[in-house]
Amino acid sequence: MQGMITDLIQLPAKDRLQGVVNYAFGGDHHVGKITKTIEGNGYEWWKFSVVSGIATQDSDELTRLVVASLYYGVRVELIASGPRRIGFMLHPRNAREGAYHERIQTPEWAIRCFDAQRRIVFRNEIEEISKFK
Repeated sequence: MQGMITDLIQLPAKDRLQGVVNYAFGGDHHVGKITKTIEGNGYEWWKFSVVSGIATQDSDELTRLVVASLYYGVRVELIASGPRRIGFMLHPRNAREGAYHERIQTPEWAIRCFDAQRRIVFRNEIEEISKFK
């Protein structure tokens, strides 16, 4: 079975950029005008803004944005925008490994970096130490 996709980063850049917008915001009709820039070498990146107030809970666009960007291999940058708006620049990355400015990690990597259990142990140790002060 040749040509099977095993990682969403294998999709064309345009499809990955659209996938992030669709998953995080429910489609490009829910964001401001998307400025699609294609450079001379064919590299494409997108810029748009949304009404401020995205969050990780209740309206969970921020969580969906982070998750989608890691799965689709798209770097998301928050940028200044107009009053009551938050701007975003989306840059597709084409590798999971390699130079820092060319790669993007997996969602599993991001979760391992957080390592909640290690943070709980550290927090408990700090509380124990503070009892003796």
